[in-house]
Amino acid sequence: MTKLQSIVAEIKALPVDEQRVVVSEFTHLITPAEDDIFELTDAELADLDDRIKNDTVTFTHEEVMDALRATYASDTSTK
Repeated sequence: MTKLQSIVAEIKALPVDEQRVVVSEFTHLITPAEDDIFELTDAELADLDDRIKNDTVTFTHEEVMDALRATYASDTSTK
């Protein structure tokens, strides 16, 4: 039995309500984002967490546009 099969077996052994909670925690890993484009990286999430902790949540317009340009500069799939 693989590790994944073992984990699935453990989840299936849980009561149904607990199974739903576990599944909901991992659903984002197997389904694309709603717009299929916008997802934060681990580094971006860490930066956001840091800003929230330090009460500097706001991003400047320049920060947002620079990040978008850097992220999607080579993306030719959007039309």
